[in-house]
Amino acid sequence: MAAPPEGAGELRILCLHPFRSHAASFKGRLGSLQKRLRGVAALEYLDAPHLLPLWCAPTDGGGEPRPPPGGGGGRPPAPRRAWLVTPDLLAAQPELRAAFAGDAGGGAPAPGCQAAPPGAGELAAQTAGWEVSAAAIRGALSAAAAAGRPFDGLLGLSQGAAAAALFAAEQQQAAQAAQAAQAAWPALRFVVLASGFVPAAPELAALLAAAPPVSLPSWHTWGAAADGAGAGGDRQVAPAASAALAAAFGPCAATVVHDRGHLVPGAVAAPLRAWLRRSRDSPSAAAALLLHASAAAGSPNDRCAPRGMDVDTPPPWAELPPLVWAAIIRGLPHGSCCAAAATCRAWREHALAALVAAPVLAVELPTGDAASSFGCWLSAHGHRLAALDVTDCFFVHRPRRGAARIALAPRLRLLQGLHGGGRALPALARLSLRLDELSPTETALLGAIHAPALRELELRSNGSVIGPAGAQGLAPLTQLTSLVVPTQSLGDQGLLAVCSSLVSLRRLDLHNDGHLSDDACTSIARLTTRLTALDIQGSISVTNGGMAALAGGAGAAGLRELSIGWCPSVSDWGAGRLAAALTRLTSLNLSATGVTLDPGGPLLARLSGLSELRVLRLDRLPLRGDALGALAAALPGLADLGLAENRALASLDELRPLSALRGLTALRLAAAAGLAEPPPGWDGGGLGLSALARLELGQGGVLARAMDAPDAGAASLSALLSPMTALTALDAAGTLGSWPGGGGRGAAQAAALVRALGPALRELAVSAAAGGAAPPAACRSTPAFVDAALSEIARELEPASSAPGGGGDALLPRAASMAAVRRALPGLTRLVLLPPRAGREADPDGAVTWAA
Repeated sequence: MAAPPEGAGELRILCLHPFRSHAASFKGRLGSLQKRLRGVAALEYLDAPHLLPLWCAPTDGGGEPRPPPGGGGGRPPAPRRAWLVTPDLLAAQPELRAAFAGDAGGGAPAPGCQAAPPGAGELAAQTAGWEVSAAAIRGALSAAAAAGRPFDGLLGLSQGAAAAALFAAEQQQAAQAAQAAQAAWPALRFVVLASGFVPAAPELAALLAAAPPVSLPSWHTWGAAADGAGAGGDRQVAPAASAALAAAFGPCAATVVHDRGHLVPGAVAAPLRAWLRRSRDSPSAAAALLLHASAAAGSPNDRCAPRGMDVDTPPPWAELPPLVWAAIIRGLPHGSCCAAAATCRAWREHALAALVAAPVLAVELPTGDAASSFGCWLSAHGHRLAALDVTDCFFVHRPRRGAARIALAPRLRLLQGLHGGGRALPALARLSLRLDELSPTETALLGAIHAPALRELELRSNGSVIGPAGAQGLAPLTQLTSLVVPTQSLGDQGLLAVCSSLVSLRRLDLHNDGHLSDDACTSIARLTTRLTALDIQGSISVTNGGMAALAGGAGAAGLRELSIGWCPSVSDWGAGRLAAALTRLTSLNLSATGVTLDPGGPLLARLSGLSELRVLRLDRLPLRGDALGALAAALPGLADLGLAENRALASLDELRPLSALRGLTALRLAAAAGLAEPPPGWDGGGLGLSALARLELGQGGVLARAMDAPDAGAASLSALLSPMTALTALDAAGTLGSWPGGGGRGAAQAAALVRALGPALRELAVSAAAGGAAPPAACRSTPAFVDAALSEIARELEPASSAPGGGGDALLPRAASMAAVRRALPGLTRLVLLPPRAGREADPDGAVTWAA
C-alpha cells in the first residue's frame, strides 16, 4: 500500500515545556528538532497554567539578589510556568497573576524572587495543581479539533513529559469507562516523553501504576547516568525515574538513551523521525490515513485488497493480535470504521465487528473517499442493517473549517452500495439520508433499492430541486408508510407523482417546500390511503382553497397530526373548514397563519369540536388574554400550548385564563417579549400553572426581565418559578447576560435560576442573549465553552469552590462543576448549554449537551 506523499500528512504534536520554562522558550530549544522532523511532524506549544516566582541570582558582593535579564528594551522577563507546583505556590497563584499583570503594564517588578536556583530534588516537591493543568491541555485539544486541525500526539520534556503521561493515562481510563463519546477531540495516537518521571504525588503515581499499562504508543528518551567524573548525565531526573515512566507504558514502549543530559538532543532526531513516520504511515494510525488506504481499495467483494497487492497475499497487518485490533478500532468513529472495512479483508473482519453487531448505524461522511468506501461496505454488509442514517459532512457544516462538498460520483457509489450487487436488504426498515443538494438521479437510485421491509424514508438536503423526475424515481417504494422530504422542492407535480404511487403512506412531511400550492392539497386529498400525519408548514402559496380541498378529501379524513404553520394566506375560514372535517386531530399547528381566534368567532366554535386535541401551536399570533380565555373554554383538554413570539401579551395576568386548562403540562412562551416581570408580592400560583412539567421562556421576555432585577433577579425568579412545583424541564435559552468570560452577569443569573428551580427539575437549557458581548475566542463554539460556563455557574452556586491553586478565575474541573450544579438540582439529568452567538450570526456548532 502506498504511503501518503511526504509532507501531505504531517502529524500535529502539542509540546509541553519543562518545569520553570514557558512555550516560547521551549520552542527555541526544540528549533533544531523541528527542522529535522519537517515533512513528518509539526510542533506547536502550550503554556502551563501555573506561574512561578522569578529566580534572582545573588550579586558578587553579597548584596541584594539581582533580577534576571528581561526581554530587551526594558521589558520584564517572561513569567516561568509549571504543570505541577508545591501546595504553597498553588495557593499563591492569584497574587502571582496580579503581580505579573502589573509587570505587563509597567508596574512593580515581578514578585517572589528566590535567592537560590532550583535544586536537583526540587521537581519531586511539585505535587499539586494537576486538575488545572489537565483542563488547560483539554482546552487546547478541543480548540484545535473545533478548528479542524486536531492534534495527533503530545511531546513533553521533564515535568512536561510527566504531564503528557498523566494525560495519556486519564484518556485510557475514560475510554475504559465508556466515556470516550464525551470527548471533544479525537483520541491521542501517541506520546513522546523526554527525561520524564512518575510524579511524587501518590494519587498521580497511582494513575500510572494502575493495571493494565497505558496502551498508547509511546517513545521515550533520557540521558544516561553520569560517568565517574560526574559528566555527561542527566542531573535533574535520574535515568531510573525515566525508565520507570517508560515501564508504565508496557513492553511496547520505544526507548532511546543518549549521553547529552537533561534535554532533547539532535542525536535522537533520526530515530524519532523514523518512529513518527511508522506511526503516521501505519494503517492503524487514524481516520485520515484509513481513508487514504480505502481510496486505493480494489473490488468490493470478499477478496478485496489494496491495488498493487495480490488478492491472495495477506497484507502485512493481517497478523496483528486481536487486542491490538481492538485498541485500533475502539477510537475510530463509524465513518472511519466503514472506510477501514473497505480496505481489505483483514480490516473488515475487525472493523465491522463493532458495526455489524448493532442493527442501527449512523455515519457522518467527511470526504468523497469515505463515501465510496462506505458504498463498498454496504455492498457486502448492508443486508444486516435494520436502520441506516447517513450524513454528508458538508450538509452539516457547509464550507466551514474546510469542509468540502462530496462530488456526485462518490455519492452515486454510496447509493449503489445500497443495491448490494443485486442482493436484497431484507431487514432495512428505516433509511435517513442528509446529503447536500440531492439530485433527481440519486433519488431514482433510491427507488431501485430492493428493501421489502423499508417503511420509513427521510431525505434531507440543502437547496435541491427533486421535482417530478426525482419523485417518479421513488415510485417503486410502494411499501413506504412514512416519507419525510423537507425543503426538497417536490412541487405540485412531484407531489402528485408521490401520491399516485406511494399508496401505503401514513405520514407525509413536506415542510418548507415553497413550491407547493393548493393543487398539492388536492393531490393529498385524493390519496386512496388515509394519512395520519401531514406537515406542509412553510408552504406560503397554500390558501383557504387548499384547506377546503383537504377538508373534503378522503386522504386527509383520518389525520391525527396536522401542521399548516407559516401559511399566511390561511385564515379563520380555512382553518375552520379543517376543524369541522378533521374531528380526530390530536395535534394542530396554526403558527404564523392569518388566523385571529376572535372570541365568539366561528373558528373557536369549530375548534371546540376537537375533543381529542391535546397539542396546539399558535406561535406568532397576536393573542391577548380574552382570546386565551375563549380558547381555554373551547379546548379544556389541551396539554401542550405554544404561544412563542407572541408580542401582544403585555403582562403575566393575561395568562390567568389558562388556569381553566387543568391538564396543561407544557407551555411555550419563548420570545414573548411583551411580558413584564412579576410585580412585587405577585403570587405565581394564581396562574393555575402548578401542573406544568415543561416551560419555555427563552429568547427574552419575562424571564430575561426578571433576571435583570438586582441580585440577578433572584426574588423575581422565585416568585415566577417556585409555585411550579411539578416543573421538570425549563428552556431559558437566550435570557442570560454575557457569559462565560464576557464580563456580563450570565453566571450569576444562571445560578439564581438554578436556585429558584425545584428539586424535581430534570432538563435545563440556558444560553446568553444574542447580541451581547462576545466571549473570549477560546470559549466560542467549542467544549471549552462548556467548561468555562459550568465553572462560572458552580462558583456562583458555591463561592467556596475553587480549583486547587487556580485562583478566582481558574477553571474548575468539569466533574466538580457538574457536582455543584447537581447539589442544587439533585434530579437534573440533562443540561443543554448553547454557545453564545455574536449578533445575528448563528453559532455553527449548535448546542453542546451534557446528559447525566
